[in-house]
Amino acid sequence: SLTQPAGCSYLDNPGNKKSDAATAMIAVPDHLFVGLKSGILWTCSPTSTDSCTTLDNSGSNYATSFAYGDGYLWVGLSNGLLWRCDPDTKSACTNWATIASYPEFIGSLSLDGSGNIYVSTSTGKIQECSTSTQYGSNGANSCPVVVSATSGLDGPGSGLNVTQVIAAGEGGVFSSWNCSGSSGGVYFGTSIISPNSVCSGDRKS
Repeated sequence: SLTQPAGCSYLDNPGNKKSDAATAMIAVPDHLFVGLKSGILWTCSPTSTDSCTTLDNSGSNYATSFAYGDGYLWVGLSNGLLWRCDPDTKSACTNWATIASYPEFIGSLSLDGSGNIYVSTSTGKIQECSTSTQYGSNGANSCPVVVSATSGLDGPGSGLNVTQVIAAGEGGVFSSWNCSGSSGGVYFGTSIISPNSVCSGDRKS
C-alpha cells in the first residue's frame, strides 16, 4: 500500500500503480485533470475524495502535457497528436492536429490568450496552432513551425529537444532546451536556432 506523505490528503487511486501512474496534470477552477499511463484521462473534483471519472481514453498513447483555455482542455499525447476536449463532456475529445510521429512526441503546451496554442516537441520544434481552426478532419498537420533547430536531430535523447514552452504577451515564446541530457539554456523569440549555439550556451533571441 502507498504511504501518505505528511501534509498531503488522499484524493483518489487508479488502482494499478504501474500502468496507471500519472503522466500529466493540470488544475483549473473546480477541476483537476489527470493523464494516466494507461491512456485514461481523468476529471476530478479537487475537493472531493474518490470523485475521479474517465473523461476520455487515448489507449496506449498517454498524455504528456495539458493546457486549458478558450473553454477547452488541450492534451498533448505521446504519439504526437494534439487533442481538444470539452471538459464537461465524456468521450468528446477530437484530434485537433498531428504534431509529430513516433518516436517524436509532444513535450509541452502553452496558450497565448490570443487564439494560439504553442506546442513543443522532443526533436527541437515549436509549432503554433490556432485554437479556432481544426487542422483537417483527421487532424492532419499544418500548424506552422515557428522555432526549430536547423540540424543534428536524431530523435529523443540523442540530440536537441524542447523541454518546455511558455507563450508570452510580447508576441514570442519562452523555451527551454536540452542537449543530449544537459541543459542548453532558456530562450525568448521565434527564430531558427542552431543546435551548436544552444549546446555551447550562446543565448539567442
